[in-house]
Amino acid sequence: MKRKLIGLLLVVHGLISSIFMFYIENPPEPGVGWNGTSWLLTGILDAGIVQIIGTLLWGLTVFLFVIAGIAVFMMRAQWRLIDIIASLVSLLAYILFWNGLEPVPEYWILGPAIAFVTLIALVVVRWPPDEWIFE
Repeated sequence: MKRKLIGLLLVVHGLISSIFMFYIENPPEPGVGWNGTSWLLTGILDAGIVQIIGTLLWGLTVFLFVIAGIAVFMMRAQWRLIDIIASLVSLLAYILFWNGLEPVPEYWILGPAIAFVTLIALVVVRWPPDEWIFE
């Protein structure tokens, strides 16, 4: 049961992140998601390049969280490394594109909070152990 719950949470977390990828071309709801700008990159790089970088980072976040969830379902120890990388990529995307999250960035604070807590749990505390998940 724990394995299914953790795997499902990872997949859902990844799929929720997809809202940031699709906002630019086809917003699910106007004014919700990522508007394609970056506090750091916009003005330095062409707007199209910023959108490509953002789409790649959000896409990689989605892909990695989903793959981590599938690895949990398949009882693969690699899920932990994949989840750590997904959390780092997610945090990088949030850091670079924070000001472009709509309607206001604070509405999306749960995403980076989850990524940060995940990193603390997996890297510092080393919880949950695979034996606990895969029993």
